[in-house]
Amino acid sequence: MLALVPLAGTVRAEEPVTLRFADPDAKPLSLDAPGVVYLVDFWAMGCKPCFVEMPELDRLAKELEPTGKFRLVSVAWGWTPQDLPAVAKRAGVTRPIYADPENWYARLGCNGFPSKLLIRDGVVLKHVTGGGAGAYEKWKKAIEPELRARK
Repeated sequence: MLALVPLAGTVRAEEPVTLRFADPDAKPLSLDAPGVVYLVDFWAMGCKPCFVEMPELDRLAKELEPTGKFRLVSVAWGWTPQDLPAVAKRAGVTRPIYADPENWYARLGCNGFPSKLLIRDGVVLKHVTGGGAGAYEKWKKAIEPELRARK
């Protein structure tokens, strides 16, 4: 387990935690690979900025994920793992999406959509609420230095 240093919420810095999300089969995805930079994107149905930036985040993921040093984790807020296939179809989302059964969205003090967390080695490096057009450039500029700083 890694020590997560949240910006807000009920998790304290000294508590060892690993963020986990669930795929459609309720299998956990743990964000604990050493040195990997994760961009967790919490989005909601009906959130226009969420859907505006999705193609740009997909572009970023297609560019950076093959390196094995980066992973985009798309979390559909408010849904169970079993709901995810229908949510993806309804939203037109083609990349894997995850549910948040441990309620990390609230535990980390997120309070709007889209909300993003940039995480490496259990540390929240950046927490941003809001989004829309320009997500590719914005997040590429934030992620690339973290990839170079990888231990």
